[in-house]
Amino acid sequence: MHRVFLIYLITCAISVKASMDFYGYKETVVNDSLIQYNQVLLGTTELENSEITVTPRGSYLDVIEDGWISSDVTKLNLLGLTGDYLMKGSIPVPQEATIVGLQTWRGLTMYRAGLHETKYITDFSYTDSTALKKSIDSRIALLQKHTDVHYELTLTRIGLGEKTHVRLRYLLRIGSTRSTYVIPVLFHSVYGKTPKNIKFKVYADNFYNKFVMISGESKIILSDTSTNIIPYHTAINLQLEKSNSSTMNITEFTSDPYRGHYMLVNTGVNDSIVTKLSKPISTMFIWRWNNSEGMITYVNQMKNLSGYARSIIAQAQELTTIIKELKKLGNHSGLIHCIEGRSGPIYLTSAFDDKNDSLIFDYLNSFTESTLYDTYVKKSSEILPSWIPNQGNSSPLELSRNDFLSTFTTAKSLLSNSASSQYKHIVLITAGSAKNGTLKSYSDELNAITDSVTFTFKSAAWYGVDLQNTFSQKGLFLWRGYMFPSFSPVLIQLRIKSAIQPFSFSINQNTWGQPYTLSARVMSLWDTVFSWTGFDDAGISTATIEEKPYLFKSHADSGIAKLWADDENHIAEKDEVYPGGTFGILTKATYFQATVENISDLDQSSIPFLSDEEIYAPRTRVVKTKITHFKPSIILRKGVLTIEAVKDYSILKIMDLSGKVILSIDLKKYKTVNGAYSIPLAALLQKFGKRKLLGILIGSSTQTFSIDIGGLR
Repeated sequence: MHRVFLIYLITCAISVKASMDFYGYKETVVNDSLIQYNQVLLGTTELENSEITVTPRGSYLDVIEDGWISSDVTKLNLLGLTGDYLMKGSIPVPQEATIVGLQTWRGLTMYRAGLHETKYITDFSYTDSTALKKSIDSRIALLQKHTDVHYELTLTRIGLGEKTHVRLRYLLRIGSTRSTYVIPVLFHSVYGKTPKNIKFKVYADNFYNKFVMISGESKIILSDTSTNIIPYHTAINLQLEKSNSSTMNITEFTSDPYRGHYMLVNTGVNDSIVTKLSKPISTMFIWRWNNSEGMITYVNQMKNLSGYARSIIAQAQELTTIIKELKKLGNHSGLIHCIEGRSGPIYLTSAFDDKNDSLIFDYLNSFTESTLYDTYVKKSSEILPSWIPNQGNSSPLELSRNDFLSTFTTAKSLLSNSASSQYKHIVLITAGSAKNGTLKSYSDELNAITDSVTFTFKSAAWYGVDLQNTFSQKGLFLWRGYMFPSFSPVLIQLRIKSAIQPFSFSINQNTWGQPYTLSARVMSLWDTVFSWTGFDDAGISTATIEEKPYLFKSHADSGIAKLWADDENHIAEKDEVYPGGTFGILTKATYFQATVENISDLDQSSIPFLSDEEIYAPRTRVVKTKITHFKPSIILRKGVLTIEAVKDYSILKIMDLSGKVILSIDLKKYKTVNGAYSIPLAALLQKFGKRKLLGILIGSSTQTFSIDIGGLR
């Protein structure tokens, strides 16, 4: 299963632009006894050269960027400059990045930044040269994170006319359905000059990490590791094409402070999962045009399409959309198009299959402004519309009612003969208003001819038929703007097991199609199979399927541990109060700082930048640990209380607000085959009315929640 990156070279706008400037210190005589050294802006910086290296490591990218920066000095004519210079400003680190290292060089001397727990505060003025020198020496390289998107970098001991080499390393999480990853040039100069080319190295192979690099109209396949010289741009976009909808990285550490089993999951609820968790349904759409309005309107003696005609175009587009949504889930639809007064349908589906779906789309797409204009507006106004009824021996009212029964009989027959779905459904939608007349309910007749078929209507009217009382929409639920039987889940739950307990994650319908990522650390082995379960509006399971994600596994992968620690929503049995310091990553509570004390005099070519072993060496102690208790998922729908929990509970007690126990329930009686509890709570609490109550789950631990008969809070 190949992982293919498409690399687009673009000049793109990124949320925070680089803005490094060049500063010095000016000596100022304040009074006879006081001299002050103030920081002054001398110019901007220029990017002389840039190199970026990207190493894919399963579900994340390891990115190293080297920049060579010089100063663009415009104010060196200031008097009293001390000769102490620095570069300082913002760099556009991606919001989802986890920074794991910083270093810089002065000549052949390397300065490696260490991680510290307290945020460094920059002074802009000093009262003596000793304090100034001390501050400069403590900020050879300094990187702070002020907000999620604002990082400030300071480099000191800068020589005039010299290029300063700085290197930064970060990890970038790869999403599931998200396809584009921005690799910005961190040391880009907004106002200064930039290099003509950039060196971009990709660790690729012809199996798991296969890349396509696109520059302008050029496209190059990178099936082996290569260094590519490409035209300079402020960012490089990596677009990932994946044959797997889900990936999973797991690793383990056997000793503190990293001890535990880690998991990174990149997944999402795609159409394939929803289809497998849905019950098959065949839907017949009846589209009827009423004859009460014409296609033509006159304005200042000019003919044009009427509002009625435009509503027909809108309905054709609406029907196309809903039928396509059903088709995404593997369900076929049918269409009957009829016009009041016409004998028989104008369009009639012959079967429920892909071919007929395509024919329906072609037919509905034919209703456009231009086609209706050509058909009706260009005709003589004396030509009557072809659907004016020929009354014959029957009244228009009787003809309309007979047409209603005949149309629904045809729809039911087509569903029965052509579709083998679990659900069969008929939807009526009409254009135009119906003529006034006595309304009659046909619920009995409709129930007789539509055995095992459900039906509904939307924005509909039919001459002589009381649709409101004819159509019983009991047991139907809103889906994509229409009432349907509960064939598609409204909630999908992902379950991943560890050796000790399962973990369940509920994904709401409004987030389907978006990336869903998980970071977890437990003390037992992870299972490598995903279990997906769908729930309908009543809280009843529609289906459960299993998926084997693409698995990346390596021992002591510190990158996974660091990404876990940087995730504010991570899952933990053993958590760290201060994860940045423990795991050696930059957070808002930590900063990277290189001083004159932590230097290496070796040649830079012989010093590897932060090997995997080095980046997971802890910088600070673990302050304390805490136990995170996982709350059960509690859902009350249609009076049924569904409880999904990682722990077993034995008793559910219901109390009023005064603390009086009004009901005690033995949960063993209500445990389902998948380990959940399904309790008909509304039926058990009927005599207590719709007042607010409290629930307590009792087992190895307790969990309280508030409820009323109509909902859950």
